Amino acid sequence: MPWLMYAGMNDEDLGAVYDYLRTVTPVKNRVERFTPHSKTTASN
Repeated sequence: MPWLMYAGMNDEDLGAVYDYLRTVTPVKNRVERFTPHSKTTASN
């Protein structure tokens, strides 16, 4: 996350980002829960 880039934003900058994000059409994307594989060792 580029925290340093966002740290210097003023209220006007943040408002512009907010306004832009409100214009972007949402994308329907199913997010599946991560389930790790069973533990294996390098020798298997």
